Amino acid sequence: MDNQIQTVRIFPNPAGKKLNIEMPAEEEQAYVSIYNNQGVLLQSKVLQGCNNLVSLKKLVGGVLIVKVFNKRGEILKIEKIMHR
Repeated sequence: MDNQIQTVRIFPNPAGKKLNIEMPAEEEQAYVSIYNNQGVLLQSKVLQGCNNLVSLKKLVGGVLIVKVFNKRGEILKIEKIMHR
């Protein structure tokens, strides 16, 4: 049995038009919510599988807060990214 903790990876940072979110294999479905620096929800999306691309094209540049939740609503990762 593998004892390594599988983590969520969010990259690149700073981000351009797209954000990559890598999920652990055991997470069949998850959700991402992206907020601005004031905490206003800008975008949310269902994540499926290990590798997900999230478009940031419609979002204004600046600091974004990315929250990834599993299907039970538990937070898997919160990360601040710089969007150019």
